[in-house]
Formats: sequence, C-alpha cells, structure tokens
Amino acid sequence: MNQPWFERLLRPTELMAAVALAALTTIVFVSVTTRYLFNWPVPDSFDFSRMLLCIAVFWGVAAACGRDDYIRGDVLWEFMGPRTRLWVDRVGRVFILLFFTLLLWKVFEKVADVRRTGETTSDTRTLLWPFLGLAWLATLLMLGAVVVHFISSLQRSAPLRHDAAQLEEPRV
Repeated sequence: MNQPWFERLLRPTELMAAVALAALTTIVFVSVTTRYLFNWPVPDSFDFSRMLLCIAVFWGVAAACGRDDYIRGDVLWEFMGPRTRLWVDRVGRVFILLFFTLLLWKVFEKVADVRRTGETTSDTRTLLWPFLGLAWLATLLMLGAVVVHFISSLQRSAPLRHDAAQLEEPRV
C-alpha cells in the first residue's frame, strides 16, 4: 500500500515499537548491572520490562501488519496458479481478521479488568492499565491495517506476490 496517509500512520507505529524496545533494553541492562555490581536492583524493573515487552511486541506486530510484511508459508505457494494464490491470500486475510478481532476484544477486557481492580506494580505502585492500554491501541491499529489490506486485496484481480519469472526483465 503506497498511500501517503497510510505511510504517515506507519511511521509513528514503528517509532513506538522502537522506543518501547529501546526502553526495555535500557531497563534490563541497568537493572542487571546495578544488581550485580552494586547489589541494588532497580525498583519494579520486572514489571516495567514485561509491560514494555508487551508494548514493543504489539506495536511491532501492528507495524508488520501495516507493511503487510509478516511470515508466510511459501512452500505450497510455489505450486499454485494465480487464481488459487489470490484465493489463498483472501482466505488467509479472513483468518487474520478473525484472530485480530478476538485479540482486540480480549486485550480490551484485560485492560478494563486491570483498570477496574487498580492493579499496580509492587514497589512504586505505578498503575498498569495505561501500559496495557497502549498495547490495546496497537491491536486496534493491527486490525485497521489488516482491514485496509483485505479491502485492497478484494479490489485486486491478481495475487499480491508474483512469480520471480514475472518480475524479471525481458531478455533482448
């Protein structure tokens, strides 16, 4: 998808994943270093690292969905004709849509439950629901990206990925 508005949406998504991963790496490094060198662990480093891991993974998956760039099984793909490939792409996108719809619902339930119970970290008493809310926002972006790509695939009459022979330059 080469839409300018879609690209503008993907850049902050990728940035959020990168920032969460950088913060996670920093917290783990500082915590391990201070624990072994000074016998002083960083308060709530475990809770913050797992929340940041959740954010990094969810926003990373949202970015991958936005780029339509995730793991695919191409073993059978090579032996299929163009119409079968298009059909397989569409069926696969329906399954992804169903999965992300269920994920969106379950993560929302988790955020609502954690917010309702007021769950906090053990040392600093930081509320956990805002971290999970960021993860839920990423699931919303995942679902939106998959919907956009699904609609785009319905408008195509050829599969997204082409044979290598079709992509080669004509020989003169």
